Amino acid sequence: MMRASMDFLEQLTLGSKLRYGIGALLGIIFLLSAASIYSSRQQTTQLRSMYTLTLLGLSATQETHTHLMEVGRDLRQLLLEAQRPLVMAGGGGWTPQAAQALQRFAENWQLPVANAFRFQDTFDNHHPLYAGDVGLGINPKLAARIREADLLLVLGARLGEATTGSYTLIDAPLPKQKLVHIHASAEELGRVYHPTLAICATMNAAARSLEVLTAPPQVAWEPWAAAAQADYRANIDPANGGVVLPGLVDMPEVMDVVRRLLPADAVLTNGAGNFASWLHRFNPYHRLDKGHSRRGRSVTRHERSLYRS
Repeated sequence: MMRASMDFLEQLTLGSKLRYGIGALLGIIFLLSAASIYSSRQQTTQLRSMYTLTLLGLSATQETHTHLMEVGRDLRQLLLEAQRPLVMAGGGGWTPQAAQALQRFAENWQLPVANAFRFQDTFDNHHPLYAGDVGLGINPKLAARIREADLLLVLGARLGEATTGSYTLIDAPLPKQKLVHIHASAEELGRVYHPTLAICATMNAAARSLEVLTAPPQVAWEPWAAAAQADYRANIDPANGGVVLPGLVDMPEVMDVVRRLLPADAVLTNGAGNFASWLHRFNPYHRLDKGHSRRGRSVTRHERSLYRS
């Protein structure tokens, strides 16, 4: 059984009081990191203690800049210490500019990027750093990669049932991986998982801040990132790894023909049954990064993944 220290409980109480006021204040960044957690199974595990509320925007002070620099230093240090990092991007609030900033951040640090379930247009699926989508019918090799990662940087995605393999990819409440969770809603931070570093920010602000983090000349995980891309390419190969499906319809081949023959601005739709996995798996997306904003669509969040370009 897990139990938190009294200080941590007090901080969570304060955080719950702040949640409803945060949305009404322009440019607030809310940083939450869990305090010491005691586990009877794992003895004592120490997490970084940090609880900072920083106001940005209209009145930038020296103290504000100092807080931001500290957050940037902490995040950069986590990246520098990593051997097997992985980015998961998704959720609402993304713009083409934010998606492009995310791509530059990934390129600067050579980070493999996976898209969250039903947000497959967040990071360009055609990019050599793309690792696949995290959701129903996840590529088993990507699932294994999430478990093996030593640093997960989650941008905008809710860590719910679909994005965690029914909570099997990431241990709750204390992940084995170091977890950096960035979300626009303070209510999502620490709701299921205790992150090493949690940041409440819009995706535009987060992505643009990440892209200016100075990367080292070389990183140790380039083979890890290349292997993630190779796993993704193999998973969408219509040859299906040599596995012949039963029945008269070769669905991987059907999806390959659809992908090759449809025009670039085609709109694809499917229902919510298991058959939807064919479209999710075999259809690569790049709409958002190519300048197509999600704003103004007359569809629900769950239908967002049905669009391709």
